[in-house]
Amino acid sequence: MKRREEFNRNLCLSLLVFFVVMVLSMTSCVDDIDSQSSEDPFGAGIIGIESNPDSLFGNANGTSEIEVNTEVFPDGSSVEFEITGSSTGISSSARTHGLPTFLRGCLIESDSTLSNGGKAFATYLAGINIASGALLASENPPIETVNVAVSITPPNGDRESDFVSVILNPVGIIPPEDIEVETRPGGDPLSTFVTLEFITIGIPPGTVVNFSLSRPDLGVLNPTSAPVVGSEEVGSVTTQYTTFNNTGGTQVIIASLVLPNPFDRYPSRCPDVPESDRRVEEQVVITQTVPEPTPAPTPSP
Repeated sequence: MKRREEFNRNLCLSLLVFFVVMVLSMTSCVDDIDSQSSEDPFGAGIIGIESNPDSLFGNANGTSEIEVNTEVFPDGSSVEFEITGSSTGISSSARTHGLPTFLRGCLIESDSTLSNGGKAFATYLAGINIASGALLASENPPIETVNVAVSITPPNGDRESDFVSVILNPVGIIPPEDIEVETRPGGDPLSTFVTLEFITIGIPPGTVVNFSLSRPDLGVLNPTSAPVVGSEEVGSVTTQYTTFNNTGGTQVIIASLVLPNPFDRYPSRCPDVPESDRRVEEQVVITQTVPEPTPAPTPSP
């Protein structure tokens, strides 16, 4: 009986030592990650960090609420939110280097301390992810992810960190297919015209799209600008091209828009993005041909 009691005592002591070593090892790993200022910090003390919604369009317009909810750290603990990284693709096997820093978006509001039972909030303004019409229409449009990290430091000074990823879906314009048209003969009271519908992806309704053409000597556009109609997910914008009679050549019609600059709305919190990095532009090519001249009637013998 004494040997059994001694065995049980030694077993309990061994298990206690094992668990103490495991806890110290986990704490050491977390401290190492925090101390190295990694792009994607991780800590075991944060109960939950969520983004709502967790997916936005990369149009510098939508926002996501980042919520930290923890019962581990006391109210009054300092909180710091930060955009720490970006990658292309949403699966670990497909991820590559993502958006440059100035296109990742920004945090326009954030709490500095925990309150209401260990909660804190930040508001993320979407970054910019523009894709070509060909990629938007493909089976694998380029999806980007942006990581928002939070670091909490309680009064005892033991800092821990965690992060959440927000998906940035690509935005842009899908042009109509290139076409060929035959103009009408000179002197004809009617003219050949085509209606051109451009599909928009991730562009808020009401956004103005401008139209221009490369050869004003071949025809005219009406209108030269129009708002996007439909939804943000899939919208459209339309113009009409009318050819000049008896003219031939290649006409390039361009549809373009410029996404908003986050710096204009939040200069103290957001980067100043050049217009060239906010411009969305696609084109359609129209090949005009001149009608064959009507042969003169053969005189009677």
